[in-house]
Amino acid sequence: LHPGYVYYGLYNNFVSTLIWFVKIFSAGMLVLWLLLHHLLKPLVKVREQADGIHNGQFVKQDSLPRTVELRSVVNAMNRMIEKVHVIFDDQEETLSQYQKLLYQDHLTGLGNRRHFMSRLEVAHSEEAASHCDLAVVKMLNLENIREQHGYEKSDDAVLVLAGILKELAEKDDHYCARLKTDEFALLIPAREDSVSQYIENIFEKFRSNAGVFDIREEISLIAGISSVHVGADLGKTLADSDFALMQAEAYAPYSIKEATSAGLALPQGKIQWRCWLEQSIEQNRFYLVGQKAVNSGGDAVHQEVFVRLKNDENQTVPAGMFMPMASALNMGEAIDRVVFQLVKEISKKNHDIPVALNLTASVFSHADALVEFNQLLKHFQQSSTTLCVEASHTILEQHPVMCAQVAETVRNAGHLFGIDNLNIGLPLHELKTVHPDYLKLNAQTLYDMTQEDMPAGYQALRTMTKTMDIQLIAVAVDSEEVRDHLQKLGIDIMQGNLLGAPEEFV
Repeated sequence: LHPGYVYYGLYNNFVSTLIWFVKIFSAGMLVLWLLLHHLLKPLVKVREQADGIHNGQFVKQDSLPRTVELRSVVNAMNRMIEKVHVIFDDQEETLSQYQKLLYQDHLTGLGNRRHFMSRLEVAHSEEAASHCDLAVVKMLNLENIREQHGYEKSDDAVLVLAGILKELAEKDDHYCARLKTDEFALLIPAREDSVSQYIENIFEKFRSNAGVFDIREEISLIAGISSVHVGADLGKTLADSDFALMQAEAYAPYSIKEATSAGLALPQGKIQWRCWLEQSIEQNRFYLVGQKAVNSGGDAVHQEVFVRLKNDENQTVPAGMFMPMASALNMGEAIDRVVFQLVKEISKKNHDIPVALNLTASVFSHADALVEFNQLLKHFQQSSTTLCVEASHTILEQHPVMCAQVAETVRNAGHLFGIDNLNIGLPLHELKTVHPDYLKLNAQTLYDMTQEDMPAGYQALRTMTKTMDIQLIAVAVDSEEVRDHLQKLGIDIMQGNLLGAPEEFV
């Protein structure tokens, strides 16, 4: 035979063998890739879990890998996360119990005088969410009932009134506390009806319930009312309520006296309020003021903005006085739109200090308002100014899912998310979901938490915040004593009139 046939056969065999080798090699590599991808897939989740722990997000991995080595790693990380959750839950329970010991009246379960003073300071500060009226209700002849019928009968009378106040507080979203043995205080947000009518309703309920204990003729109530204005003097508000209470005591039982005050010239009735707010928007009467939060070195960490407007008499009206009525008139979104535009203008002028904006509830409950907020975020992505977005603890409790979504959106945009007006009396488990960058807590609350022999509450709070890498900011710092004390505790960032009063943006 000719040797060319041999070479030709060898060549064909070589090509066939090479093709089969490539096919088998490719199939083998594909199978190996699929096998490794399946085996190492849990490793991606382990990496994501490790990154989450680094960022303070402790997420447990439920699906365990089949690989023995990876399974042991996932189990170890899950055990660590379980311990972190146990620590957080234990500290939350400690903080809750501490809140009861520090701020709760042992007989009625209402807030005590210390807690009331803390809430009243917040109502006077720039962080106030709404305009309030202060009403002090006093029980007359309670001491005589105690002497004649014993402590049990007097305590029953106190519990009757406390039950009425607690029921109305839960229904109408206001705060009540027991100041003294026979005095109760109420912080009532602005209402359509008068505060006097509201107190009359309390008196009527008490009269009908007091008859059960056969003390209707022996005990009665009186009340003194004063207005709480943002930026006003705390002592004057208390003095006005005391004076009104003294006037009521000089009259017949179940008397109500209201401290007269010139106050602000505000509209009366919903129609007038709507016209006034619409006119204020058209005439650009809204403006922003800023208050700096500073660190221990005196450097500004951020500048929180507050919205105000001028009325027809050129008086300054804080947000706490018009926002509740604006929300009732479904005008909250319109005012939010104005505020967002003003914040955009600030970002064009101010590039050095981050701007802190406290969102209203409409952003978390209305789709249109959320769209407006997302447009604000897009604007700040093109600006060199950092945005610190804040939501109150109350909003977090009402809209936890939306808060978590907004917080994630804010962080993805490169900005910060914080919780304002933290209330240690409310559950804190939502913090694990939202994971804020910072928490704002009233300075007086922090001061009270570290007095006497009960520092455990503060230690629990610090453990929780350090575990989740959350900064703690003390607000409403108005005295050098409180400031110096907080500095000793290691609170590095503070905000308040002592460190700098709110100033209008130029």
